[in-house]
Amino acid sequence: MSLELYAAFIAATVALVLPPGPNAAPITANSIAYGRRFRSQSLEQARQRSSKLC
Repeated sequence: MSLELYAAFIAATVALVLPPGPNAAPITANSIAYGRRFRSQSLEQARQRSSKLC
C-alpha cells in the first residue's frame, strides 16, 4: 500500500468518525436547557430509536 493511499484512507476515516450523529444537537440542547436528568432521558430515547432501526 502506498503512503498516499494510506493517508487518503486515514483522512476518510477521520472525516467519517468526527462529525456528531443526528442526535447530538437535540441532546446537547436539552442538556443545557433542562439539566443532567433530562440528558439521560434523551440519551436513552435516542438509543431506543436507533436500536429499532437495526
